Amino acid sequence: MKNSVLTKRQQQIFEFIISSIDKFGYPPSIPEIQKEFSFKSPNAVQDHLGALERKGYIYRRP
Repeated sequence: MKNSVLTKRQQQIFEFIISSIDKFGYPPSIPEIQKEFSFKSPNAVQDHLGALERKGYIYRRP
């Protein structure tokens, strides 16, 4: 359930995920997201993905 507004960066990451799925048929890996957005740590990606999940925009398999 999408019930929260995304930050600008979260929106950019969400759009990157959707674009990758449309283009390749699967979502980008954490290292791919890290490289695309020049994050210094994969933890930054995890934090953003966690926010997208909590806000109902994505779900992750365990």
